[in-house]
Amino acid sequence: MPYPKNPSTRTLKWDSFNKDKLNYMKFTLEPHMENGLKLDQLNFWNQLSQEYSFDIVRGIDKETLLSKDEL
Repeated sequence: MPYPKNPSTRTLKWDSFNKDKLNYMKFTLEPHMENGLKLDQLNFWNQLSQEYSFDIVRGIDKETLLSKDEL
């Protein structure tokens, strides 16, 4: 059975994902859309990436674009 393209209901509007806002559905007693999904973690990794020449998420040196296989 295919998933619906828009899971909104009469009482709940489900917005499309926006990568700039990082919006998400918060499931509580009264579900609602919120912005900033894991924003603190995203900011941490972005700052770490800016401070060092090695990109730990991608596993490459940003200057040479070479990977490092050993720990």
